[in-house]
Amino acid sequence: MTTDKPDEQGNQTGRSGKLAAIYILFGLGLVLFWQVMALRIASTSERFSLSARDFVDFEPSYPGYRVASAPVSSSPTEPNIVAYRLTSRADRNRRAFIRLAHGYNMRDCMRYRHYTVDLLDDKIVRGYSGPSARVQIWRLTDPQGEPALWISSMLRATDFTPLDLDTRSMPFPSIGVPVDPGWSPRGLSRDSLRRPIYNLRMFMRAKWNNARRDLATFLRLRRPAWASDEVLTLVSGTLASGEESVDPATRRDEILSQHLRAIEQLNLGVRRSTPPPLPRRSHASPPEGGSMAPALRRAASPPDEGVLQ
Repeated sequence: MTTDKPDEQGNQTGRSGKLAAIYILFGLGLVLFWQVMALRIASTSERFSLSARDFVDFEPSYPGYRVASAPVSSSPTEPNIVAYRLTSRADRNRRAFIRLAHGYNMRDCMRYRHYTVDLLDDKIVRGYSGPSARVQIWRLTDPQGEPALWISSMLRATDFTPLDLDTRSMPFPSIGVPVDPGWSPRGLSRDSLRRPIYNLRMFMRAKWNNARRDLATFLRLRRPAWASDEVLTLVSGTLASGEESVDPATRRDEILSQHLRAIEQLNLGVRRSTPPPLPRRSHASPPEGGSMAPALRRAASPPDEGVLQ
Protein backbone atom coordinates (compact mmCIF):
# COMPACT_ATOMS: atom_id res chain seq x y z
CA MET A 1 0.00 0.00 0.00
CA THR A 2 2.88 2.35 0.52
CA THR A 3 3.97 2.05 -3.11
CA ASP A 4 0.59 2.96 -4.70
CA LYS A 5 0.83 6.67 -4.00
CA PRO A 6 4.31 7.14 -5.52
CA ASP A 7 3.22 5.10 -8.55
CA GLU A 8 0.16 7.31 -9.05
CA GLN A 9 2.30 10.43 -8.74
CA GLY A 10 4.77 8.98 -11.25
CA ASN A 11 1.97 8.20 -13.67
CA GLN A 12 0.55 11.72 -13.32
CA THR A 13 3.99 13.22 -13.88
CA GLY A 14 4.46 11.05 -16.96
CA ARG A 15 1.08 12.07 -18.39
CA SER A 16 1.80 15.75 -17.70
CA GLY A 17 5.17 15.43 -19.42
CA LYS A 18 3.62 13.77 -22.46
CA LEU A 19 0.90 16.42 -22.62
CA ALA A 20 3.46 19.21 -22.41
CA ALA A 21 5.51 17.54 -25.17
CA ILE A 22 2.41 17.31 -27.36
CA TYR A 23 1.65 21.02 -26.80
CA ILE A 24 5.24 21.96 -27.62
CA LEU A 25 5.30 19.83 -30.78
CA PHE A 26 1.92 21.22 -31.84
CA GLY A 27 3.15 24.80 -31.30
CA LEU A 28 6.37 24.15 -33.22
CA GLY A 29 4.42 22.49 -36.03
CA LEU A 30 2.03 25.44 -36.20
CA VAL A 31 4.90 27.95 -36.34
CA LEU A 32 6.67 25.86 -38.99
CA PHE A 33 3.50 25.64 -41.09
CA TRP A 34 2.96 29.39 -40.76
CA GLN A 35 6.54 30.16 -41.85
CA VAL A 36 6.33 27.81 -44.83
CA MET A 37 3.02 29.33 -46.00
CA ALA A 38 4.29 32.89 -45.47
CA LEU A 39 7.43 32.17 -47.50
CA ARG A 40 5.33 30.57 -50.22
CA ILE A 41 3.09 33.65 -50.45
CA ALA A 42 6.10 36.00 -50.43
CA SER A 43 7.81 34.09 -53.24
CA THR A 44 4.91 34.51 -55.66
CA SER A 45 5.06 37.47 -58.03
CA GLU A 46 1.89 38.46 -59.86
CA ARG A 47 2.37 40.64 -62.90
CA PHE A 48 -0.02 43.24 -64.21
CA SER A 49 -1.23 42.79 -67.78
CA LEU A 50 -0.76 46.45 -68.77
CA SER A 51 2.54 48.26 -68.47
CA ALA A 52 4.30 51.32 -69.88
CA ARG A 53 5.39 49.21 -72.87
CA ASP A 54 1.80 49.16 -74.08
CA PHE A 55 1.84 52.97 -74.31
CA VAL A 56 5.07 53.53 -76.22
CA ASP A 57 3.21 55.03 -79.19
CA PHE A 58 0.76 57.02 -77.07
CA GLU A 59 1.55 60.74 -77.38
CA PRO A 60 -0.97 62.93 -75.53
CA SER A 61 -1.26 66.56 -76.58
CA TYR A 62 -2.72 69.54 -74.75
CA PRO A 63 -2.98 72.92 -76.50
CA GLY A 64 -0.97 75.56 -74.67
CA TYR A 65 1.07 73.03 -72.66
CA ARG A 66 4.37 71.25 -72.97
CA VAL A 67 3.95 67.56 -72.21
CA ALA A 68 6.79 65.48 -70.77
CA SER A 69 6.76 61.87 -69.63
CA ALA A 70 7.29 61.41 -65.91
CA PRO A 71 9.33 58.43 -64.72
CA VAL A 72 7.46 55.37 -63.47
CA SER A 73 8.80 52.03 -62.34
CA SER A 74 9.39 49.51 -65.13
CA SER A 75 8.53 46.64 -62.79
CA PRO A 76 5.45 44.68 -63.97
CA THR A 77 4.34 44.45 -60.34
CA GLU A 78 4.15 48.24 -59.80
CA PRO A 79 0.71 49.87 -60.16
CA ASN A 80 1.65 53.08 -62.02
CA ILE A 81 1.49 52.65 -65.79
CA VAL A 82 2.27 56.04 -67.35
CA ALA A 83 2.52 59.59 -66.04
CA TYR A 84 2.94 62.99 -67.67
CA ARG A 85 3.85 66.47 -66.48
CA LEU A 86 2.16 69.44 -68.13
CA THR A 87 3.74 72.90 -68.11
CA SER A 88 1.93 75.96 -69.43
CA ARG A 89 3.72 77.63 -72.35
CA ALA A 90 2.52 81.00 -71.10
CA ASP A 91 3.51 80.51 -67.46
CA ARG A 92 6.09 77.87 -66.55
CA ASN A 93 4.95 77.98 -62.91
CA ARG A 94 1.52 76.72 -63.97
CA ARG A 95 2.04 72.97 -63.87
CA ALA A 96 -0.13 69.87 -63.69
CA PHE A 97 0.15 66.09 -63.91
CA ILE A 98 -1.80 63.19 -65.37
CA ARG A 99 -1.23 59.64 -64.14
CA LEU A 100 -2.76 56.35 -65.25
CA ALA A 101 -2.50 53.51 -62.76
CA HIS A 102 -4.05 50.14 -62.12
CA GLY A 103 -7.28 50.55 -60.21
CA TYR A 104 -6.69 51.64 -56.63
CA ASN A 105 -8.34 53.59 -53.81
CA MET A 106 -6.84 57.02 -54.42
CA ARG A 107 -8.38 58.68 -51.38
CA ASP A 108 -7.19 56.15 -48.82
CA CYS A 109 -3.82 55.85 -50.50
CA MET A 110 -3.19 59.56 -49.94
CA ARG A 111 -4.63 59.48 -46.42
CA TYR A 112 -2.20 56.67 -45.74
CA ARG A 113 0.55 59.12 -46.74
CA HIS A 114 -0.76 61.62 -44.16
CA TYR A 115 -2.61 63.88 -46.61
CA THR A 116 -5.94 65.42 -45.71
CA VAL A 117 -8.35 64.45 -48.50
CA ASP A 118 -11.73 66.14 -48.98
CA LEU A 119 -14.26 65.32 -51.70
CA LEU A 120 -15.42 68.54 -53.38
CA ASP A 121 -17.64 67.12 -56.10
CA ASP A 122 -18.77 63.81 -57.60
CA LYS A 123 -20.61 64.05 -60.89
CA ILE A 124 -21.08 62.77 -64.43
CA VAL A 125 -19.50 65.03 -67.03
CA ARG A 126 -19.96 64.69 -70.77
CA GLY A 127 -16.73 64.82 -72.73
CA TYR A 128 -16.18 67.29 -75.53
CA SER A 129 -16.01 64.63 -78.22
CA GLY A 130 -15.78 61.40 -76.24
CA PRO A 131 -17.84 59.44 -73.72
CA SER A 132 -19.25 60.83 -70.50
CA ALA A 133 -17.17 60.22 -67.41
CA ARG A 134 -17.75 60.09 -63.69
CA VAL A 135 -15.29 62.51 -62.14
CA GLN A 136 -14.51 62.93 -58.47
CA ILE A 137 -12.88 66.22 -57.55
CA TRP A 138 -10.69 66.27 -54.45
CA ARG A 139 -8.84 68.81 -52.39
CA LEU A 140 -5.63 67.39 -50.95
CA THR A 141 -3.50 69.01 -48.27
CA ASP A 142 -0.04 67.60 -47.63
CA PRO A 143 1.51 67.34 -44.12
CA GLN A 144 3.16 70.75 -44.67
CA GLY A 145 -0.21 72.37 -45.40
CA GLU A 146 0.27 72.78 -49.17
CA PRO A 147 -3.09 72.33 -50.99
CA ALA A 148 -3.68 70.65 -54.35
CA LEU A 149 -6.65 69.87 -56.56
CA TRP A 150 -6.98 66.31 -57.91
CA ILE A 151 -9.57 64.72 -60.20
CA SER A 152 -10.04 60.96 -60.47
CA SER A 153 -11.99 58.64 -62.76
CA MET A 154 -12.21 54.87 -63.10
CA LEU A 155 -11.74 53.32 -66.56
CA ARG A 156 -12.19 49.83 -67.94
CA ALA A 157 -8.76 48.41 -68.75
CA THR A 158 -9.70 46.73 -72.04
CA ASP A 159 -10.86 49.89 -73.85
CA PHE A 160 -10.53 52.79 -71.37
CA THR A 161 -14.28 53.28 -71.26
CA PRO A 162 -15.26 55.43 -68.23
CA LEU A 163 -17.10 53.56 -65.50
CA ASP A 164 -19.63 54.72 -62.96
CA LEU A 165 -17.37 53.56 -60.15
CA ASP A 166 -16.19 55.27 -56.97
CA THR A 167 -12.44 55.12 -56.36
CA ARG A 168 -13.26 54.56 -52.67
CA SER A 169 -14.84 51.20 -53.51
CA MET A 170 -11.42 49.78 -54.34
CA PRO A 171 -9.73 47.77 -51.57
CA PHE A 172 -7.12 49.53 -49.48
CA PRO A 173 -6.19 49.91 -45.82
CA SER A 174 -9.14 50.75 -43.61
CA ILE A 175 -7.55 53.85 -42.14
CA GLY A 176 -8.47 54.65 -38.56
CA VAL A 177 -5.73 56.63 -36.86
CA PRO A 178 -2.75 57.12 -39.20
CA VAL A 179 0.70 56.32 -37.94
CA ASP A 180 2.48 59.33 -36.43
CA PRO A 181 4.23 61.01 -39.43
CA GLY A 182 7.22 61.76 -37.18
CA TRP A 183 7.72 58.11 -36.23
CA SER A 184 9.74 55.60 -38.24
CA PRO A 185 10.93 52.09 -37.31
CA ARG A 186 14.61 52.12 -36.36
CA GLY A 187 14.96 48.65 -34.90
CA LEU A 188 16.37 48.01 -31.44
CA SER A 189 18.29 51.09 -30.35
CA ARG A 190 18.99 53.16 -27.25
CA ASP A 191 16.27 55.65 -28.26
CA SER A 192 13.66 52.92 -28.78
CA LEU A 193 14.40 51.46 -25.33
CA ARG A 194 13.60 54.79 -23.71
CA ARG A 195 9.95 54.46 -24.77
CA PRO A 196 9.51 50.72 -25.34
CA ILE A 197 5.71 50.59 -24.95
CA TYR A 198 5.12 53.54 -27.30
CA ASN A 199 7.52 52.24 -29.96
CA LEU A 200 6.10 48.72 -29.79
CA ARG A 201 2.56 50.11 -30.14
CA MET A 202 3.55 52.26 -33.13
CA PHE A 203 5.40 49.36 -34.73
CA MET A 204 2.40 47.04 -34.42
CA ARG A 205 0.02 49.75 -35.66
CA ALA A 206 2.22 50.34 -38.72
CA LYS A 207 2.28 46.61 -39.44
CA TRP A 208 -1.50 46.38 -38.98
CA ASN A 209 -2.12 49.31 -41.35
CA ASN A 210 0.33 47.89 -43.88
CA ALA A 211 -1.66 44.65 -43.72
CA ARG A 212 -4.83 46.57 -44.70
CA ARG A 213 -6.22 45.74 -41.27
CA ASP A 214 -6.73 42.15 -42.42
CA LEU A 215 -5.64 39.31 -40.11
CA ALA A 216 -4.51 36.90 -42.85
CA THR A 217 -2.45 39.66 -44.47
CA PHE A 218 -1.04 40.66 -41.08
CA LEU A 219 0.11 37.06 -40.59
CA ARG A 220 1.65 37.16 -44.09
CA LEU A 221 -0.71 34.43 -45.32
CA ARG A 222 -2.21 36.70 -47.98
CA ARG A 223 -0.73 39.36 -50.24
CA PRO A 224 -2.28 42.81 -49.69
CA ALA A 225 -5.23 43.56 -51.96
CA TRP A 226 -4.87 47.10 -53.26
CA ALA A 227 -4.83 47.33 -57.05
CA SER A 228 -6.92 45.93 -59.89
CA ASP A 229 -5.85 44.68 -63.31
CA GLU A 230 -9.32 45.03 -64.83
CA VAL A 231 -10.03 48.60 -63.75
CA LEU A 232 -7.70 51.60 -64.12
CA THR A 233 -7.56 54.83 -62.16
CA LEU A 234 -6.89 58.06 -64.04
CA VAL A 235 -5.77 60.95 -61.82
CA SER A 236 -5.15 64.54 -62.90
CA GLY A 237 -4.08 67.34 -60.60
CA THR A 238 -2.13 70.48 -59.87
CA LEU A 239 1.55 70.53 -59.08
CA ALA A 240 3.14 72.98 -56.67
CA SER A 241 4.85 75.80 -58.55
CA GLY A 242 7.41 76.73 -55.92
CA GLU A 243 6.15 80.31 -56.10
CA GLU A 244 3.66 82.02 -53.85
CA SER A 245 0.93 79.56 -52.91
CA VAL A 246 -2.20 79.85 -55.07
CA ASP A 247 -5.54 78.28 -54.24
CA PRO A 248 -5.71 75.26 -56.60
CA ALA A 249 -9.50 75.57 -56.70
CA THR A 250 -9.01 78.45 -59.15
CA ARG A 251 -7.64 75.91 -61.63
CA ARG A 252 -10.57 73.54 -61.37
CA ASP A 253 -11.91 74.07 -64.90
CA GLU A 254 -8.41 73.83 -66.35
CA ILE A 255 -7.64 70.50 -64.66
CA LEU A 256 -11.07 69.11 -65.49
CA SER A 257 -10.54 69.97 -69.16
CA GLN A 258 -7.16 68.19 -69.16
CA HIS A 259 -8.68 65.20 -67.40
CA LEU A 260 -11.51 64.79 -69.92
CA ARG A 261 -9.08 65.24 -72.81
CA ALA A 262 -6.90 62.44 -71.38
CA ILE A 263 -9.91 60.09 -71.28
CA GLU A 264 -10.82 60.96 -74.86
CA GLN A 265 -7.28 60.45 -76.15
CA LEU A 266 -6.94 57.12 -74.37
CA ASN A 267 -10.31 55.94 -75.66
CA LEU A 268 -9.60 57.16 -79.19
CA GLY A 269 -6.11 55.66 -79.19
CA VAL A 270 -7.49 52.20 -78.43
CA ARG A 271 -10.00 52.42 -81.28
CA ARG A 272 -7.23 53.40 -83.70
CA SER A 273 -4.71 50.80 -82.60
CA THR A 274 -4.52 47.28 -81.26
CA PRO A 275 -6.40 47.01 -77.95
CA PRO A 276 -4.32 46.27 -74.87
CA PRO A 277 -4.15 42.63 -73.73
CA LEU A 278 -7.16 41.35 -71.86
CA PRO A 279 -6.37 41.57 -68.12
CA ARG A 280 -6.20 38.26 -66.32
CA ARG A 281 -7.11 39.02 -62.72
CA SER A 282 -6.83 41.54 -59.95
CA HIS A 283 -3.32 41.95 -58.61
CA ALA A 284 -2.72 40.54 -55.17
CA SER A 285 -6.40 39.97 -54.59
CA PRO A 286 -7.67 37.99 -51.62
CA PRO A 287 -9.24 34.60 -52.21
CA GLU A 288 -12.95 34.27 -52.74
CA GLY A 289 -14.82 35.04 -49.55
CA GLY A 290 -11.99 37.16 -48.10
CA SER A 291 -12.77 40.35 -46.25
CA MET A 292 -12.06 42.51 -49.32
CA ALA A 293 -13.39 40.14 -51.99
CA PRO A 294 -16.83 41.76 -52.51
CA ALA A 295 -15.43 45.24 -53.23
CA LEU A 296 -12.69 43.75 -55.38
CA ARG A 297 -15.15 41.68 -57.40
CA ARG A 298 -17.28 44.74 -58.08
CA ALA A 299 -14.22 46.64 -59.21
CA ALA A 300 -12.67 43.78 -61.15
CA SER A 301 -15.74 42.79 -63.16
CA PRO A 302 -17.87 45.90 -63.78
CA PRO A 303 -21.18 45.05 -65.44
CA ASP A 304 -22.03 46.60 -68.79
CA GLU A 305 -24.70 48.75 -67.16
CA GLY A 306 -21.92 50.47 -65.20
CA VAL A 307 -20.45 51.87 -68.42
CA LEU A 308 -21.27 55.51 -68.99
CA GLN A 309 -22.69 56.48 -72.34
